[in-house]
Amino acid sequence: MLYFLLSWGLLLSTSFVTGIGILTLFPIDNFSRSGDRFFISAWLGLVVLANIFLAIALVIPLSPLIGLLVLGLITGLALRLSPVRTNAVNILLQVSDRWLLIGALIAMGTASLTSKQVSWFDTGLYHFGAIRWIADYGAVPGIALLNNGFAFVSSWFALAAPFNPGFLGDRSSAILNGYLFFLVLLQGSVAAHYILAKRAVKSDWFIVIYCTLTLPLFVFTPFLSAILISPSPDLPVILITGIVAWATFSLSQQQQNCHTQATAMLQTKCSNWCCTDAMIPLVLGLGAVTFKLNGLPIVAIAALYYIAHNWDKPTQLALGAGVSLILLSPLLLFGIVTSGCPLYPSSWMCAAAPWALSSQQAAHALARINGWQDWFGSPPSDANVWLWTLSQWLQISHLNKVMLILVIIAIPSTIWILKKTNIRQNAAELWIIALSLLGMGFIFSQAPLIRFGLGYFVLLPTLILATVCTHGNLSNSLVCQLVAPINQLPKALMFGALFIISLTVINFSGIQLSQQLVMPPQLPTVKVNLMQVNNIQYFLPENSNKCWGSPLPCAPQQLNSDVWLRNPETGLRGGFRRR
Repeated sequence: MLYFLLSWGLLLSTSFVTGIGILTLFPIDNFSRSGDRFFISAWLGLVVLANIFLAIALVIPLSPLIGLLVLGLITGLALRLSPVRTNAVNILLQVSDRWLLIGALIAMGTASLTSKQVSWFDTGLYHFGAIRWIADYGAVPGIALLNNGFAFVSSWFALAAPFNPGFLGDRSSAILNGYLFFLVLLQGSVAAHYILAKRAVKSDWFIVIYCTLTLPLFVFTPFLSAILISPSPDLPVILITGIVAWATFSLSQQQQNCHTQATAMLQTKCSNWCCTDAMIPLVLGLGAVTFKLNGLPIVAIAALYYIAHNWDKPTQLALGAGVSLILLSPLLLFGIVTSGCPLYPSSWMCAAAPWALSSQQAAHALARINGWQDWFGSPPSDANVWLWTLSQWLQISHLNKVMLILVIIAIPSTIWILKKTNIRQNAAELWIIALSLLGMGFIFSQAPLIRFGLGYFVLLPTLILATVCTHGNLSNSLVCQLVAPINQLPKALMFGALFIISLTVINFSGIQLSQQLVMPPQLPTVKVNLMQVNNIQYFLPENSNKCWGSPLPCAPQQLNSDVWLRNPETGLRGGFRRR
């Protein structure tokens, strides 16, 4: 728990400064409220740092020392710019003691919640192993020959690597997902404050409702809570889906001001500060797809959003293409090194190299994921194939029934939103609708599981509720009138009440503070046997396909007889190949 808090403080400060540097570099003067500017900086910085770490892992291992040096160097370079220092100081000076204490309480509550033992099966299968390989060896050629799970490249694992040092064993694998949960809780709390203070805009309602619809699922449902307490990249994609929509709302008003200014100036072109703000959803979308490929709908809509706002500006289009290439290159190169496939499990452009998986293996892996119609075996001979498959899918989880209901009501929901809002004044709704519909269609065409597409499925309900709250002027409702006096309570009384509430939540969450105070528990243990194939010695789990925190190299199943070390003199660092 204490290690989580210290690491989160380091990550928040460095990502915030990095994000301010990005806003200064382009430049982007939107997000005038200090709270909004703080959070968009933190999200942008997180995405950029993750991809910088992935790029560095192509060259050297991401040890804790390297991680600290990189974070320090990036922060130092950003702070050398006077506008960055000025912006950062101006934002931080507006943070009151009250919010520092609220943030500290949220951080402690989140740390106690997420520092429990990791149990998510993918963590034992390949998540933690991928993190350890990146931390100890960096990008290893042909590592997918050892475990094809390592071919699923994620910048999320690269960012986690320096925060999982070898001397701590396997205790800190859930550190980044815990950080994201803390960050979005804090952001939702600030937006709720704007609502109670009757200073809310539609984006505030949106992020509060989005948090209300998603975060409790990660606390109270066994399936999604296991994902929260893990290094799974599913969580960041789900949360960034909502952040992209929130950012689009926040940008909408500034774009209206830009067009108004352009009209007043005889239709002159927007100035750079007013046009490059479309870069924010693009960077966030690119970050989502480098975390996991189920973020593809986000980057598709973000790219269209950017093109729509810059279609007549060749310089801006070239800038967007350049940023996209820079952020995607580490992912593609890492995939080529580890498996020979830049976008595994897609067989697109798989290399015919000695260390590479074959395109047939990639196609087989992709079929296992998106061939969900075959998950349930063969239907009875007298049954309709599609209806039988749908019924089997609905029986897996109650959340699948919710997914189907949300798909069915998507079209009437879209029509209602379009009638209720003035699209000419606020086109953000169109982009959010497009993201939701494309995302839901993508998830159903690939693998209709809630962990892959929760963000897409709750976008339309969130948009409907945010529209109702905004047009209904609920900030003046009786509920807000009753809750607003909380802001007037003495600090000691307010934080005493929050402390008691936190202890109550901790008590009912099964958290053992005495065992989690410094570090979380270890990963589940598994007995392994030392095996050898050709010139490779490796560990094989006994009666399991999960390595969890076993020593490297560990394989989930026996290696094929044609797998060898590429360079026995350099050992594991040299990678693997087929002969």
